[in-house]
Amino acid sequence: MIKQIIRLWILGVVVLSSCQKSEIEYVDKYHPFNEKLSIDTLQYEKIDDNDKQLILQLDELSSIVTNQSLRSFQTDELIQIRPTEGNMLKVTSYSAMPILNIQIYCRINNVDGLSEPFHLLSIDSLPGFGQFKYQPAFTRKKSTYKTVSGKYISFHQPKFATNDFEFTVDSDDEFFKMLKTIKAGWNISFSNYYWDGVNEAGNWREMSAIYAREWVVMMTNYAYIVSLPEFKEIMFNYKKVLGGNLHGNGGVSDIFTREHYEALYNQFFQNRTYVLGRTGMGGGLGGGTTLGADHWIFYSHYISREGWHTVIHEMSHCMGYSHNSNMTYGNHYGFADGCIPKLHSYLRRKNNLPYNDPDLLGFTKPENKKYLKLGIEPSFTKPDNSTNELDAYFKLNPI
Repeated sequence: MIKQIIRLWILGVVVLSSCQKSEIEYVDKYHPFNEKLSIDTLQYEKIDDNDKQLILQLDELSSIVTNQSLRSFQTDELIQIRPTEGNMLKVTSYSAMPILNIQIYCRINNVDGLSEPFHLLSIDSLPGFGQFKYQPAFTRKKSTYKTVSGKYISFHQPKFATNDFEFTVDSDDEFFKMLKTIKAGWNISFSNYYWDGVNEAGNWREMSAIYAREWVVMMTNYAYIVSLPEFKEIMFNYKKVLGGNLHGNGGVSDIFTREHYEALYNQFFQNRTYVLGRTGMGGGLGGGTTLGADHWIFYSHYISREGWHTVIHEMSHCMGYSHNSNMTYGNHYGFADGCIPKLHSYLRRKNNLPYNDPDLLGFTKPENKKYLKLGIEPSFTKPDNSTNELDAYFKLNPI
């Protein structure tokens, strides 16, 4: 049997002086250990109620919703895995829909020869906005795992440290496969901004859970849209597809060149932060990391109309574009007025969006009226199912 014994101090004494020394054995795949593999297998329904919960539920306090240490995520990491107290892992889903057959893989950082992930956990399902905690076997005893290439690793790590391990998630669930295509990794959290807990404050209103959940849907759909090949095709053939060019903050004479379109496209995949709130001013607010939307947008975004114009208008401000640019205003080929609403409509009618069902989270259901601060305008719930120039373009130029 070929064995390579590596002894190490995880992350060094200065950072984690309380960590014990770990013995890690990296063994050739043709000579596996005789002991049983330590892959944990869980069923969500059988997890102890004290170790699981649903987040962003309708009665969740806005003080919890807006606590970034409790409620924040990245759009390209919708199943989040973090070490927590008691040598446990906390797994949180920021998917609004259930995901089945989840496989979690782990990689030990900062150890030569151990860059390969190993299969840590299999769980049958995770409900929308589900969260659970569990203690991996390797924190309790020396445990053996199989790596993705078929080799074996055995180790004992009594105490977690944030940077010791890196986790990845996979699943054969069709919905998860759609989420996995998202390349835009935006940091998302929520804020009440200047709402003081009692009175409405200027432009800002309370950021309660029923609104935060719809923000998750909007931001996930948008991150998915800009990650699609159809979006890239439009960015690099903009005038051909939509009949006119984008222009920058210099006004109509500041026409985008190919280099500008390339820079704009790449902007969507930069590490951006959005702190999301709810406004009460007729539309929304955006700039820097601040992004707010009015009540009516939280249900009209499903139908590809004015809601998307407003969200993209404000997000374009966050990206540095002013009202002089048709990234914010403009005619039928402007970015906020034309491009994204039309692409959303095209994808919605093709059923090619992660979230397409206006009733998914029940925002407009009568039984949830008590959680809303305003009523529902019926005209903002009726989708426009007419075709646009993208239908003709992609029929002639299929992706």
